[in-house]
Amino acid sequence: MKIGIDAVSFYVPSVYLPIESLATARNIDPDKLKLGLGLEKMALPESGEDTATMAAEALYTLLRSENIHPSQLSRVYLGTESALDAAKPTATYAVQMAEEKGEDSWGKRSFKHCDVVDMTFACIGATDALQNCIDYIRLNPDEMAVVIASDVAKYDLGSTGEYTQGAGAVAFLIKAQPRILAFGSKWGVGMESVHDFFKPKRSISKSTLATELGIQFDCANPALFGITESYMDFTKESPVFDGQFSNQCYTDRMKEAYSHYMQKNGLSGIPFDDWAGIIFHLPYAFHGKRMFADLFAEEYVKNGKSDILASETGVPVPDTDSEDWKEFVKKAAKTPTYKSIVDEKIEDGRLASSEIGNMYTASVFMSLLSFLNAKACKLEELSGKTLGFIAYGSGSKSKVFSAEVQQGWAAQILRVRLDDTLAKRTPISFEMYETLHKKESSIAAVRASTGFRLKHIEKENPVAIGARTYANN
Repeated sequence: MKIGIDAVSFYVPSVYLPIESLATARNIDPDKLKLGLGLEKMALPESGEDTATMAAEALYTLLRSENIHPSQLSRVYLGTESALDAAKPTATYAVQMAEEKGEDSWGKRSFKHCDVVDMTFACIGATDALQNCIDYIRLNPDEMAVVIASDVAKYDLGSTGEYTQGAGAVAFLIKAQPRILAFGSKWGVGMESVHDFFKPKRSISKSTLATELGIQFDCANPALFGITESYMDFTKESPVFDGQFSNQCYTDRMKEAYSHYMQKNGLSGIPFDDWAGIIFHLPYAFHGKRMFADLFAEEYVKNGKSDILASETGVPVPDTDSEDWKEFVKKAAKTPTYKSIVDEKIEDGRLASSEIGNMYTASVFMSLLSFLNAKACKLEELSGKTLGFIAYGSGSKSKVFSAEVQQGWAAQILRVRLDDTLAKRTPISFEMYETLHKKESSIAAVRASTGFRLKHIEKENPVAIGARTYANN
């Protein structure tokens, strides 16, 4: 029985920063960002938008467009690395918002028998949620699940990650006999615990805090904000990261997962040659084609195609373990063979990323939506063809898997109106961007969505400190 994606929806904030504005303000050559990395626009959450509101937007839109009552769902699994609480799942907030908005037609507590949870592993958390739900439906083919990927990719002002920021959510309906994609059951995995990118719980001593504020406490360890410990913990939305190390981890885990995928499926040769498209996690738009060049060259060498590489690069093929290999891969990435792979199988998947920026857990799924949307608009037939997926999450883990495109894919994808939605967004100034980044004021942009927003965070009730209340705009 086929199990996979039957329907899809997405949400992207209605405002964005043109990448030229950021480049000018940071004294960066705009071509470095546009032509070098493929960046055009950076989606930005408005005041009151967060991971939960974006997830709720995608969830509610999906259920309405497919005329699904929440009681028909067994699961709503959310993948995110922008969780709002260390205990309460962000998915519960998203479900609550959708439930309350749909109460007039769905009735009260319409999600009460739905299993809801968050899954976290940096940018691959939603892929984990997808695999989990696919396996569940395989065992329970009469049931349905929704997988949501929702994230805000935020970096410190002036940092090397600043220009890769973005935000948004993608939601999928997972069921038997799907209309868009049917997934294979054997996925490859590559995992190693590293610190290429992470968001640690940080601590500051009260004595250091006093020094920073230029004040003196009455005692060495005063109770502050109800905290009696001598150190106060805090978190930041922006990560600790090492970009070059993370790129190497991406490449290493990808190759490990690809090898494992081949092993589990009993494959030989070069499977990606038979894939109609390769769908990547994209921290920036051109990242997939850059990271894949190493695997491409290595697999061609392993499979007796060194003569193609030697002929097209004009240099001898070095040993893959030699010091010359990295430079050779750069040459291999410029060959006609590799460029044809990029043009046919990778390029269409990066188009939306250029318009949105990094979406963390949602980026691989937006890449899928972008690829299918471009093919549908060009009237290319994909039914019966195979797509390969290369997902990655820092920390680090990659998963490689594949799916068969189903007969109803184009009609389902065109209903989403990806291009129209992205075209209707509003640009903002660099000054407004910094204001939003620092959370110093709200923005008066017209929202083109159902309008979920954060209304209040409790600060006084001792048994509800930090509780978040949402409303529909």
